[in-house]
Amino acid sequence: MINYQLKTVIPFGFFVLFTTSLWCQLTVHGTSLFIDSATHLKVDGHIIINKNASFVAMGLLAVSGNVESNGTDIQIDSLQFFGDFPGIINLSNGKINHLFLFKSPSIHTYLQGSSLAVSNLHFVNNYNFLTLNDTDIDISNLSDISEFNYIVTNGKGLVGRNLSLQPVVFPVGSAFSGYYPISITALSNNGNEYAKVGFIESGNYADKNHSKDPVWQIENNGPIQFSMRWGTENSLHSGVLDLNQLRLNGWNGTDWVSVGFDTLVGNVNAGYLKTRVLLPNEYKFYKLESILRLDLSNVLKLSNVELLSSFPNPFSGGTSVNFKLHKESLVTVQLFSPNGQLIKEFKNKYLDGYHFENLTEDLFPVSGFYSLRFIVGEEIVQTKLLKINY
Repeated sequence: MINYQLKTVIPFGFFVLFTTSLWCQLTVHGTSLFIDSATHLKVDGHIIINKNASFVAMGLLAVSGNVESNGTDIQIDSLQFFGDFPGIINLSNGKINHLFLFKSPSIHTYLQGSSLAVSNLHFVNNYNFLTLNDTDIDISNLSDISEFNYIVTNGKGLVGRNLSLQPVVFPVGSAFSGYYPISITALSNNGNEYAKVGFIESGNYADKNHSKDPVWQIENNGPIQFSMRWGTENSLHSGVLDLNQLRLNGWNGTDWVSVGFDTLVGNVNAGYLKTRVLLPNEYKFYKLESILRLDLSNVLKLSNVELLSSFPNPFSGGTSVNFKLHKESLVTVQLFSPNGQLIKEFKNKYLDGYHFENLTEDLFPVSGFYSLRFIVGEEIVQTKLLKINY
C-alpha cells in the first residue's frame, strides 16, 4: 500500500506526477493529491481518500478496484474501471467528468453513498452494468446504452437527468428482468426541467402492494410525457397482441389507478409506448400490464363476446369497461342507474375485435350498484359496477 502524507504531493506548475502503473492500493491521508492533465495513472487495486483529504485528477485515472472517499474536494476528469472483479464508487463530495466502464462482461460497477454527479457516462464493453443500489446518479450525457449496457436500479437509487423538448433516455433495468428504459419529454422549456427514474424488480416494495408486475418509479418537477422502450428480450412481447390490451397504472399511495389508459399510443412489437401528459408528483410508481391477464376468472364469455372485468371496480370516480368480439357484430351498450333507469346508450354500431369504453364520473351521480348491459347481435351479457363515495 502506498500512503501519501505530504501537504502537497506535487507543487502547482509541475506537469508530471506518475507515468507508470501502481499495482497496489493508493491511500490519500489528510492531504492534497493532484494529477495533471498530461498524466495517466493506473491503479490495479483500490483508491482510498480519507477525511480532510482532497483529490484532483485532471488526467486519465484507471482503477480495477474501488474508489472511495470521505474527502472534501474530489474532482476526476476521466475515470476508467477495468478488470475481472466488481468495483465500487463511493464519493461523498465528488464529481466525475467522464466515467468509462471497461469491466469484463457481466462484471458490475456499484455505487454507494447518497449521490454522484457524472457529466458523461460511457459503456465501453458489452454486458457492462452500473448498479445504483441506494445511490442517486445525476447524468448529463450517455453513450453506447443498449439491452446489454444499462443502469441497474433494483434498490432505491434513481437516475436523474435534465429534460428538454426532445426525448431524454433513462436506460434503467434490473440484473434479472433486463432492460426497461424510459424516455421522457418535457412539455415546457424553462431550462430547469428535471426527472429521476428507477426500475423496481418484481417483489420489491411489497409494502406498497406492487405485486409481481415490474414497476417504474418516476419523479418529475414539471409536466412530462414519457415513453417506454424495450429490447428484444423484454417480456412484454409474450402474450401481448394489441396495444389496446395494455393499461398503465399509477400507485396513488392507497391502490393502483388507471393512468392515461385511453391515450396510450405506439407499437408494442416495435417496443414503443407513449403515455398521456403526467403532472409533477401525480404518481411516483407506474406499472404496465395487459388487461387480458387481469381477473380472467371473472370474464363473462358467450359465443361471440367476452366481457372483461371493469377497471377499477369498485370505484369512486370514473371507470372503464373492456370487451372483445370474435366476429363483427352490431353492438349496443347500455348503462342503468341503481334504481333501473337508463342513463346512457352508446356504441350502437358494428364492431369487431377488442374495444374499451371510458365511463366518466358524471355518469355516476350517486353511490350504489349500476348495471352495464351489452347487446351483441342475438346475445345479451350484463355486469355490475359499484360506485362508492368516500
